[in-house]
Formats: sequence, structure tokens, C-alpha cells
Amino acid sequence: MKRGFESVPKTVFLPLLRRYLEILKAHLGEDLIAVILYGSLARGEAELHKSDIDLYVVASYWPCFFNHRFEILEGVFKELEATKEYRDALSKELHVSFSEYPLTIEEALRHGPLDLEVYADGIVLYDREGFADRKFSELELRLNRIGAQQKDVGKRKRLWILKPKVEFGEVIEI
Repeated sequence: MKRGFESVPKTVFLPLLRRYLEILKAHLGEDLIAVILYGSLARGEAELHKSDIDLYVVASYWPCFFNHRFEILEGVFKELEATKEYRDALSKELHVSFSEYPLTIEEALRHGPLDLEVYADGIVLYDREGFADRKFSELELRLNRIGAQQKDVGKRKRLWILKPKVEFGEVIEI
């Protein structure tokens, strides 16, 4: 997994990402644990005028209901809209749309399908106390242990073969 803003392939988004993270930190404070960029922007495949910015956001506290989490994130975006970085992005005709996946620590520790994409393409932008490093190192060990492989199946399309030789009825957990 890559680390740091310098790993973001489309540097035109860097000022906007930095400002977003600054505002997110101000809103969540010490509750913010990790922020990982993933998706087309992290892979360097983003179409500047239509791709969204995918962020995996882990915090020690989020409200129970996802709609309440998104209300908090909407506040972050509203504050971002008032910044020079946002205006500069719009003047460059960039598509400025964030697609966040907000999780608590407990939720993030349960490995789900999105973790595979985040693991494969993710760029860690913020990682308090090494949470993301530990989580995705553990996932990498599990994937290696079962022989998981990622396969390209066309332009911008990939799939995971979690276990090449699976037995009928066998349950595979990541």
C-alpha cells in the first residue's frame, strides 16, 4: 500500500485533498484514525472532469446511522466549498465530488469486499498510530495464506480469485 500525498498520481488534486483532510481533522479531532484514497484517482485512471474522489475514512467514533455520518461529512464538504483550493479546482474544471466510506474502528476491523480494492490501490493519506498499516498488513497475510490472486479481465476491470482451489461447500473468509 502506498503512503503519502506524493503517491497521488493526479497531482492537480493535491491541494484539494490536503485541504479536505485538514477540514476533516478539524471536524473529527482525535476521533480521526485513518484516511485512505482509493479508486480511479488512486490508480491514476481518474477522468478529471467526471471521476469522484473515493475515501475510506476510519474514526474511533461515528454516529450509529450512516445518514448521520454523512451529515458530518456534508459539513466538511460545505466548509471545503468556501476555500481557495475548491475554487481553484473548479476553475480547472475538475469534478469535485467526494465519495466517503465512513467506518468505526470495529467496522473497519471486519474485512469486507471493499477492503480488497483499498488494499490493492489505496494510498494512505493519514494514519494515526499505524492503524491502516496494521489492518492491511494483516489482510495481506490472510490473502497470501489462501493464495489469493488479482486478475485483470479487461480495461479497468479486475477481479480477485480468493482461493484458486476451493472445495465444494468451503467457506472463505478474508
